[in-house]
Amino acid sequence: MGQEVLSKRYPFLRRRVWPCVREHGGTLESYSRECEILRLKEKIEEGVRSLEQPQLYQNGRRVDRLEKLHFALSCSPFHLILSFRPASKVVRRRVIDVARDAFGALALKTEWLGKSELIEIRSGLERASSGEWRTARQEFQTAVEALIAGNFPKITTLHSVVHSDLEHSVSGRYVRLHFRSGAAYWYALAVGPWEDQATVDATLSSGLIWRELLPAENARPAERLALIVPSGKLLVLKSRMAWTRGAGQRIHLLGMDLEKGALSFVDLRDCGNLDTALSQVQSWNSAKRQPGCYRTDLNSERWLESLILRDVRMIDSRLDPRFVYPQVPAFLSGDRGMIDLLSVTSQGRLAVLELKVGEDIELPMQGLDYWLRVRWHHLRQEFQNQGYFPGVRVSTELPLLYFVCPQFRYHSSFPQIVRQIDPAVPMIQVGINENWKSSVQVVLKRRLNSATAEFPI
Repeated sequence: MGQEVLSKRYPFLRRRVWPCVREHGGTLESYSRECEILRLKEKIEEGVRSLEQPQLYQNGRRVDRLEKLHFALSCSPFHLILSFRPASKVVRRRVIDVARDAFGALALKTEWLGKSELIEIRSGLERASSGEWRTARQEFQTAVEALIAGNFPKITTLHSVVHSDLEHSVSGRYVRLHFRSGAAYWYALAVGPWEDQATVDATLSSGLIWRELLPAENARPAERLALIVPSGKLLVLKSRMAWTRGAGQRIHLLGMDLEKGALSFVDLRDCGNLDTALSQVQSWNSAKRQPGCYRTDLNSERWLESLILRDVRMIDSRLDPRFVYPQVPAFLSGDRGMIDLLSVTSQGRLAVLELKVGEDIELPMQGLDYWLRVRWHHLRQEFQNQGYFPGVRVSTELPLLYFVCPQFRYHSSFPQIVRQIDPAVPMIQVGINENWKSSVQVVLKRRLNSATAEFPI
């Protein structure tokens, strides 16, 4: 892509701010800091220029192409500020550092209001270099085998692959191993440090699916499953695993540091802290005074959300239509997620609604993520303190978790994965009609575990 085209498409690349030596008031320290900020700015700009159709990712989740986000970098005397505009809001972050991975993608370490966040800028044409990805993953496979050999006693690798198994929905992004350590047999799923956060978070679902496939393929089934992930990207996975059956006994999470050759078991009893700062969002009662605010959204899941917001009782007659909060921010340290819908029953019990319109392996674990964050805030009465559910006496019972999806769009692995979630989580499956865009109708509703036994369907 030529420099002229780049400059037109990404105006921030045209701007140049050069340091000047002040006659008055400037110090050598401040001048040095200005130079450092400018070098950081130019390093990012140079990286963006080298990418085809650059796209921005926030904490591992794609936001949009840079050209649509009005991406900008601005210098102050002491900071480099990054800004972009998803939808109608403006996001600003202070850039602390930048690094590039083996594929040229930029990883920006940022912070705002004391919270750290990872902003990545990647090529929109990553698939064109599939050969490079394949080579990198094969090299990672060798590194993981050596890492396991150096950290497990009396190791014998029985099987090791790094290719996709589309028939069983197992991604080729993971190295999959079967090995023996002493008398114990293990399966292991490992993910490289350059993979995005969504791929790392999906390691648990992929591992659970893969684990059930292998006993039929091996004469001696493994006793344990090891999930090996980069140490700096395991927070969400750690939180999910704490509420997974067999975690810490038959399923283990291991943090990996390739540079140090270190592999360590993660203590699941300490699942980290949630960011307890909640922001008030509009309930549907106030939002519906803005005509078309949802109907113009072309995203299918937001479209479904807008239909349910008209009357949440179409999903369950016990949900209170006065209190439905869409897109509620939910933080887990630096990881930011948005709860599709948060409501409450007529008896004051909180309800989390996770919506999908297509097959998605991650539906159960994403729903669990948001349920855990709602539970955290609920235990600390933070919803009431921030103005949610005014006048409602919120029940102390655990929140309900609804999985809402067209009946025939649940991924085939859905029953398999929900069975592995802690039975204390009250889960309800709600299948809706395939032609939901004209009118939402519930065609299937069922409890997914004994935690909802006292909750009539």
